[in-house]
Amino acid sequence: MLLKRWKDYISNGHGGNAELKKLVNQKGIEYIKQNFQYLILENYNSKIDDSVILERENWWKEILQSRNFGYNAN
Repeated sequence: MLLKRWKDYISNGHGGNAELKKLVNQKGIEYIKQNFQYLILENYNSKIDDSVILERENWWKEILQSRNFGYNAN
């Protein structure tokens, strides 16, 4: 799961994120490569319930305020 998601970010610059797609379309993938960094904040194995992962993802979005000041619209 994680490897596929990272490959998506590498190949297209947005990994399926709607807001990053807009930015790639406006400024190009080179802009993303030069101005963005991606990192893993937590990693879970595939046995963990999806609800736990979604809860933690939402927690990080709140802490980092990436909905207000970033590219996380969801």
